[in-house]
Amino acid sequence: MKRMLMVGLAATLLLAAGGPAVADTVNLSNHQNYLHFTYVRVWADGQTGGTDENPLYLYPGIYSFTASGGTGSEGPLVPNWGFCVELSQYSSDGTYTVEDLANAPKPGIFVGPMGQDKADYIRELWYHHFDEVWLQGGDILWQADAFSAAVWEIVYQDYQSDATQYDVTSGYVDAYTGFECEFYEPDGYPDLNEQITGLANTWLHGLSGNGPYEHTLRGLTHGEYQDFVVQIPVPGAVLLGVVGLGLVGVGGWVVKRRAG
Repeated sequence: MKRMLMVGLAATLLLAAGGPAVADTVNLSNHQNYLHFTYVRVWADGQTGGTDENPLYLYPGIYSFTASGGTGSEGPLVPNWGFCVELSQYSSDGTYTVEDLANAPKPGIFVGPMGQDKADYIRELWYHHFDEVWLQGGDILWQADAFSAAVWEIVYQDYQSDATQYDVTSGYVDAYTGFECEFYEPDGYPDLNEQITGLANTWLHGLSGNGPYEHTLRGLTHGEYQDFVVQIPVPGAVLLGVVGLGLVGVGGWVVKRRAG
């Protein structure tokens, strides 16, 4: 019996080390920007429908969709929300690949996959400044709008080893270079743009590129549609729980044999 338990434990560890045999996927539908405070004017590398004189108007903040039919170890763990990391394509229903954030966005007609350095900046940004309270809505959503601006700045500007060089209010050069944005100020909020962009820049200027990192972030990529960054549970944590239970079972069996 002990041998059988150890064989099962070894198989579990092998599964954890080997990972999925095929790329993880998830189906996305019912797309909408559902948690934001205002809208934003964006000038960005490869934007759809925008020109130097005519910026793209977007809703920032938390983007929602229905995630279903996930395959592999991580596809079923994809939540129903995330943040946009691609401005050059529209969102649409389809089957998305779940992969390392560094490989998003795709196909990268203008900006290309962001690469590891930019992905690490977003992971650090997420660790320090993403707030789950945003998911409850309310006036605090101007902070979620700032978070979107910071993410887009990282993705669309050239990588800066000195993060204090990032500025969401300047840097757009032409349809192939840079990013900047300006937030709409509804009646009663005369300083909203300065407030949102100021917070985004403050967050960016505090990044080191060295972590700490805690959350598992993945890119949801599609060759024809808008890509997203999402946070998912760590599959390894689930497997470690199973392994731990297996070890407890083995230990209990050994103790019982010795006691008998």
